[in-house]
Amino acid sequence: MPDAVAPDEAVPVSLDVTNEGDGGGTFRGAINHQGPLYGANDFAFALGSGESRTHEESISYHREAGFSADRLQFSVVSAAGERSFEVRLEAETDGGTATTSTGTATGTPQG
Repeated sequence: MPDAVAPDEAVPVSLDVTNEGDGGGTFRGAINHQGPLYGANDFAFALGSGESRTHEESISYHREAGFSADRLQFSVVSAAGERSFEVRLEAETDGGTATTSTGTATGTPQG
């Protein structure tokens, strides 16, 4: 994920998944996001034993007038655990774009 995005710009999300088990299976997960509104994007794909895959998608959000959010919060949730991230929203200024608050990535995968 990027550290910051411009107003109304979709957020590119990319995650790498490896099946470390002895057999094939289906990886199921969700990308939950909030700020200023809540949304969820679920996904699933098959992986053979030892296979890896990169899942990529762009998360769109809507920032209505009156919302004062300066960041988006994301959680990637699966049976393997959860990781949380924040992405700064940049504010428009007369001379271009100015960054608002600092975002951080937190969390430890479990499982």
